[in-house]
Amino acid sequence: LAEVIKYPEKKKKLWERGNREEDFLSLRIGHGNLPLLASVSCPDKKFDLDEDPLEQEMYHLAQDKVFLEDVPILLPLMENFVCGIVGEEKEKEELLLRMILQVACLHSYDEVKIVLLIDDDLTKKMTMVRFLPHIWNDERNFRFLASDLASGHQVGEYLSKQLGTELKKPEELKEILKERPYYVVFAWNRQIYESIEVL
Repeated sequence: LAEVIKYPEKKKKLWERGNREEDFLSLRIGHGNLPLLASVSCPDKKFDLDEDPLEQEMYHLAQDKVFLEDVPILLPLMENFVCGIVGEEKEKEELLLRMILQVACLHSYDEVKIVLLIDDDLTKKMTMVRFLPHIWNDERNFRFLASDLASGHQVGEYLSKQLGTELKKPEELKEILKERPYYVVFAWNRQIYESIEVL
């Protein structure tokens, strides 16, 4: 969270990931070790009477799998449409807030809308989230935030009106998404989520 809050201080661009970027809707969920995505090649081994230790080291390096340490682990939402968070409640809440703030900092509110289906007590913990421009529709008269079944029904009705007919034409979805925002749904409350038919 501290890293996301300091984002503007580091003079990075806000909303720099557009829907044509390769890393669009890729969110950092942690850091760890990942295999190098490059292949290392060297000349074929040749018979030689004298062994060269440097040459042997080269063959050894070319055969070994190389891992990069302490690199960002990304969750590409464009490939993983549905995912879940498992763990202690406090850690899950922190990750949820971090993901929401990443969407808000890295993506423009006219390209990505955030839909929050969360418990009322969590809404009180994250009061600042309700003021993000990504939570509002373009006219700024409707907020994509539901903390009970009644507000969940309103969110569902709004999304059905906006997306209902277009979701029935999957072959045209890519063309539609060039003109419309993407909706990232954070469904913390399962009961509210299941009550919304369009999701």
